[in-house]
Amino acid sequence: MLDDKIFYKCIGFQSNKKFNKPIFFFHTPKCAGTTFVVLLSHLFKTTHRLKGPLFKNNDKGGITGYNNYLKNKILINSSNLQFLYGHVPFEIFNELKKNYLFITIIRDPIQRCISHYRWGINRGYFSINDSIENLFTQNKLPKNVISNQFSGIGLTNPDSEESIKLSFYNLKNNIDLLFDVEDTFKLLNHIISLYELPNLFFQNHQVNYNKITITKKNINIITKHNANDIILYSKLIENKLIKNYINPELKKRNNKKSLYSSVNLLIDNKITKLINEEKTKAIENNLFKLNYKVQLV
Repeated sequence: MLDDKIFYKCIGFQSNKKFNKPIFFFHTPKCAGTTFVVLLSHLFKTTHRLKGPLFKNNDKGGITGYNNYLKNKILINSSNLQFLYGHVPFEIFNELKKNYLFITIIRDPIQRCISHYRWGINRGYFSINDSIENLFTQNKLPKNVISNQFSGIGLTNPDSEESIKLSFYNLKNNIDLLFDVEDTFKLLNHIISLYELPNLFFQNHQVNYNKITITKKNINIITKHNANDIILYSKLIENKLIKNYINPELKKRNNKKSLYSSVNLLIDNKITKLINEEKTKAIENNLFKLNYKVQLV
């Protein structure tokens, strides 16, 4: 069944531990961050997105997310934000003046890059006929995204061997919640539980339907240009730093409110809307009639 025919339900868990500090989300490209930020940006009252790409490149152009922050630094740091996010490098960490809960989601580097490649083709930033090697050379397909984002030297010295060590340190010591893309739903459950937020009832917000075949030759090229990320990701797994918060002893909550979010089936012409338990049940019944699947996560 295609992802666009699945709705997901996160209903959280009862937890004695509660958080109230604001959240900062380092959005790593092509790591399921779009659905994550859509949901959280509607759960918190005061949010801000740092618009722009992670680094200067030729696929989007324009001001980067980090330069967007620097231009508005005083206003952002003085605002009472509950959720701040964007495609920004770790250089922003020492610029922030708030005690944020720092969160990010990462992914197997090869799969992340393949997704980035397919996304670029689907968006028309480049063509399937373009050489992948040239896409890397022209910086249309970025190299070592994860290590360059979290090294703290990605702006001045990208793709260096030192970035592996620095990224590992920052992800280990300065990121509070580090999740793999496969556990994105667990992270959402974790956050709505710790912050006592409504349940979630949603579709994925960004799905690539054009499953372009990647040849072995192109996989080798992708591997070569993501060598630092591959080493970093392996070290994180080896040291068990990518969190897994499964705890079957925790009881599910009985929250009467849910945040409904769908790109296909809107409510009152809105993509995202807070609904009550009765409305949730009615929508769920209609989804079954339309051959949608509802999956508890």
